[in-house]
Amino acid sequence: MSEPDRQPPPPLPDETNWNRILLFIAIWLVIIWISSGLFSAIDTTSLPYTAFKEQVRQDRVEKITISGDHQITLGLQREERITDEEKKTIAYHEAGHALVALRLPGTDPLEKVTIVPRGRSLGATEQLPQEDRHNLSKSYLGKRLAVMLGGHAAEKVVFNDITSGAGDDLKKASELARRMVCQWGMSESLGPVAFRQGEMHPFLGRELAEPRDFSEHTARLIDDKVRRLLREAEALAEKVFLEHRGQLDILAAALLEHESLSAVEVATLFPPVEGET
Repeated sequence: MSEPDRQPPPPLPDETNWNRILLFIAIWLVIIWISSGLFSAIDTTSLPYTAFKEQVRQDRVEKITISGDHQITLGLQREERITDEEKKTIAYHEAGHALVALRLPGTDPLEKVTIVPRGRSLGATEQLPQEDRHNLSKSYLGKRLAVMLGGHAAEKVVFNDITSGAGDDLKKASELARRMVCQWGMSESLGPVAFRQGEMHPFLGRELAEPRDFSEHTARLIDDKVRRLLREAEALAEKVFLEHRGQLDILAAALLEHESLSAVEVATLFPPVEGET
């Protein structure tokens, strides 16, 4: 008896369509806001559509970003007291993400790094791809894992300890590594095989469990390979810190002083030396 045909989930919108969706939502909110009668024509100058601006990157990629210091992507700023010791740990954590992104070739360009608490996050490191990626190579994903684990690795190198602040990083890195093994055949030992795993429902926003179609032995092999990918990524990040430990300290100190740094500001901290491209 054959397995019933399943409709594949619809593809995610590309960058252009995401911008159109965001713009449509903003206009829709403006129309509702105005039609409610709660605001005058003068008040509309402060409505959400004024938060959208067009930014051209490298004369090719057009981005629509939200003003107000990334309130939508990172959440509203949290007003809470953080001890100096915690702040130092957070600074090195985010500096770790940023430095790995800077020093590993082939990673997405650094956009911003901050230790200002927003939403559920105590800090954030943002990367902005220069163009949409539709095919992701194993080498690119390996470096992406290294960036994800850069904060965790920096804590180990600097403080010889780890904190719970890397919890979300570890979760996302583990999910990516498992997709590499189970969905994309990026394990030499397991071969070009796709293993059935839970799939993320596009509307519910959570993973739906599916019956497993492989043995316990294969499940252990998958777990071992996922663990190995994460270990290799962590080692790659630690190698960056061993080679550029002084830059890690400089970047963390700058974050403690300024709290937020743009890519341009980070670049000024590390002027190119002779022989470096």
